[in-house]
Amino acid sequence: MAMELEELVAEGCMKLRLIRLTSTRRRYSLRHLDISNCVALPNLPPFIPEWISVADEPIFFRCQGTRLKFEITALGPFENLCIDGDIKIRLQQLVGDAEYLSYISKQQTTFELRLMRPSNWPESHISGKTLHIKRSYYNNNGGAPFSCMSFSGFSCLAELKLINLNIDKLPDDIDLLHSLEKLDLTGNDFTHLPTTLGSLEKLNFLILCNCSKLEELPSLPRQLQRLELSGCTNLQSLPAAHQESSQLLELHLDDCKNVQSLAHSLDKFTNLMLLNLSGHDFQTIPTSITNLLKLGTLCLNNCNKLKSLEELPLSLNYLNAHGCNSLETVLLPLNHCMEHLDLSHCAQLNQCEEVITQFLRGWKHEEELLRFACIPGILIPRYFVNQFPGGSIQLSFNSVGFTACIIVACSRPYHLQFSESSYCWSWEAGGVFRINLRPNIYRSYGMEEEEAITEHYLVIIHVLCSKNKDQVANLLFNSALQLPEMSEIPLVEIRACGVRIDIPNQN
Repeated sequence: MAMELEELVAEGCMKLRLIRLTSTRRRYSLRHLDISNCVALPNLPPFIPEWISVADEPIFFRCQGTRLKFEITALGPFENLCIDGDIKIRLQQLVGDAEYLSYISKQQTTFELRLMRPSNWPESHISGKTLHIKRSYYNNNGGAPFSCMSFSGFSCLAELKLINLNIDKLPDDIDLLHSLEKLDLTGNDFTHLPTTLGSLEKLNFLILCNCSKLEELPSLPRQLQRLELSGCTNLQSLPAAHQESSQLLELHLDDCKNVQSLAHSLDKFTNLMLLNLSGHDFQTIPTSITNLLKLGTLCLNNCNKLKSLEELPLSLNYLNAHGCNSLETVLLPLNHCMEHLDLSHCAQLNQCEEVITQFLRGWKHEEELLRFACIPGILIPRYFVNQFPGGSIQLSFNSVGFTACIIVACSRPYHLQFSESSYCWSWEAGGVFRINLRPNIYRSYGMEEEEAITEHYLVIIHVLCSKNKDQVANLLFNSALQLPEMSEIPLVEIRACGVRIDIPNQN
């Protein structure tokens, strides 16, 4: 009976079953309503359709996680809208069924942002005008396609996401999205994109992941910085790059095995800083990668036919080659600057001590830094003169740094992967160096249970210029595993560790 109620926040009231709200002369004072995660609500509260239809000012409505049935015929009344449920979208330009819709019409205050921001949205994507419509998964058997007739009503959008909607055709008037900076069309069924896409002068990010029917791309905007084509299995070629002005910094081509003339195509993207070619079938990496002088990250995970890794660019900081089952030889440049090297689950690599030597010799900088490598191996190399069972070791310490090796064992058919985010480290009082390993765990399907063996990983930790400011006399190196929650946890343990102290330069 609160006739002047303007804001009602009932987020997470899991036993709430009924909300009543009265109006005066078909007018509501309510402007903000949040009933997210009110999972016991059996139906949409009966006043909501009228509340929306009679709104004469923008209103905020969020019911994410309630799984309520809802029909959207207009976005105009909303200042912010976030719905998770059975949604029937019946706009003039967009028609179809979805499971999630969010519409943000303008920048919000800090308090409003806290109320409406879903936990998986980066802060940087909240300030603009956005429209996000998705289904929870892509129906590869051809689900009911979402109809996209025109973009004429969304010319002010800065971000548009239409995900897993089985859209089979995009309208040519996509060039009306003059303010668009980010476009995500993951999980749709079109074979081509409108040529007018190249006219979007503010587009920085284009995401087309899992568009498995896409065959070719039109010319793309010159200012595009990130292009994601992961899982575009029918894609035949990359768009022609404007070599004199291409600004592309990230290119994701993982599992795009049908792209032709890859070496020639990559040579034109001279500003690339990240390149993902995971899941390809080449035996050696494209030679043009050597010419990418700004490339900092190269991903080659699960390239099962890759036999050798050579002629890598000197600029490379991160190299991920997990699961390259045929990889035999790795040759890092003499003066490389590699901070992270992942060769985990590369069964044919038999030069672990040589790779460790290559990895350690490259870095010449003086700032404090941790470098990380994971290489297949059973024994800690003799280079690490102090070796002990378990994950801890204590030594006298009068140095500028140290190098450690940890043996991690995992019972197969499971195996581990160490990405850039799979470890964290810290110096603690008294000269304690602590590192926590958080590998991803995968199951090797196709391996019979009776073939189960133990796979070993040599985790190399190289800490430069790490002498504690308090000039401690001892170093306690401590390592631990932090494993993800799984219904069936495989045996993963730290078997042993070794440490070599880097002697300071007396000159």
